[in-house]
Amino acid sequence: MKNENNTPAMRRSETLYKEPKNHKIYNIPKTAPKRIVALCHFLNRSMYKLEAFDLYGETCLNTTVSELCNKQGYDFDRKRERHLGRSGKVITYVRYTLKPHCRKQAEKELGEYCDTLEV
Repeated sequence: MKNENNTPAMRRSETLYKEPKNHKIYNIPKTAPKRIVALCHFLNRSMYKLEAFDLYGETCLNTTVSELCNKQGYDFDRKRERHLGRSGKVITYVRYTLKPHCRKQAEKELGEYCDTLEV
């Protein structure tokens, strides 16, 4: 049986996402706004552009992070990472991590969004 969570980004590195012990699973529909989907993933892991694309089809992670910071008040750590591209050139990506003091705000927003879905 194929493991659905075994994305190419997760296979490339062993240090990526490890599920926290007390992590809550949110039932986010495919029609959810991009910021909601991104927050759900940021609560469980850090990401850079290619991982976001593999996880949920995000093509402009830097814009989503910028909107979460400027419009919603979230705060992220940014760390530059180098990767070897297909052409053999070194490419630099930014890994975004939701800061710990923003986790409660994200959990509250996701909880409120999920509560509005229940009929």
